[in-house]
Amino acid sequence: MDKWDTQRGWHLTLPPGRPSSRHLALLRRTVDDLLADRAELRVAVLGSTPEFRSALSEYPDVSVAVLERNVGFFEHATSLAAGAITEEDLIVGDWFDTLPALAAQFDLVLSDLTSGNVPFNLRREFYRLIAGSLRLDGVFWDKVLNVGPSGRWTIAELTAHFSSVPENLQSVNDFCNVLFFASELSPNDECLVLPDEVRDVARQVWVSSPRMLWYVQASLKLIPHGAVWYYGRTWSRDRLEIDHRLVQYSATREIGSVFDRHLKIRRFRRVHG
Repeated sequence: MDKWDTQRGWHLTLPPGRPSSRHLALLRRTVDDLLADRAELRVAVLGSTPEFRSALSEYPDVSVAVLERNVGFFEHATSLAAGAITEEDLIVGDWFDTLPALAAQFDLVLSDLTSGNVPFNLRREFYRLIAGSLRLDGVFWDKVLNVGPSGRWTIAELTAHFSSVPENLQSVNDFCNVLFFASELSPNDECLVLPDEVRDVARQVWVSSPRMLWYVQASLKLIPHGAVWYYGRTWSRDRLEIDHRLVQYSATREIGSVFDRHLKIRRFRRVHG
């Protein structure tokens, strides 16, 4: 079963797991910059990110293609958009099957943490296909999660932090992000993140802490059973996978989350090659 078949708690996921106001402001600036020398834009959204699609619908000269393999999750995500989403092209299928037929089709490709769905051994091909789908001077927007220079949270750090903050939706989001993707309980570089296994270990670690066990149980609301992710690489290792036709021209850090040091928005421009 696709993990997105069971993801029906997306409305409970908060930034940085979804785009923040700051990210949407950056997106609008990117679109405005591209429209300055183009009459219209063709934009691809990898996955069903409703915030991107709602923001793009504000632009009459922007057409949108949503590349999504799970129609059920697409419908769920669409229902979460506050504003009316204008007509879109829904392209259903795995990105490795759909992108080859979309060569030089897009001025902008948007990816909000989608690389975590792509196995490490396929990342280079993933970025090659994205580069191929962009028109010359097109932009690839890639929000990524990596292990930052400060490293992973220790069990002691997790316990100290989440024993002192209020139990609410924000702290549960923070707990999930740190525990599964950036703690010493999560896998090391080149490993799958299997949340069910991490949860089992966490229950043993905090067997005597009702408060921490509450967080472990609450994580099921955000990350259901059976999920699989590909996260955890260092920044330097991740950069090696980028296609040579994609030249990075900006990198913006997340601000305002305990997870900040592990997130970055990278923008690339498609060049000759």
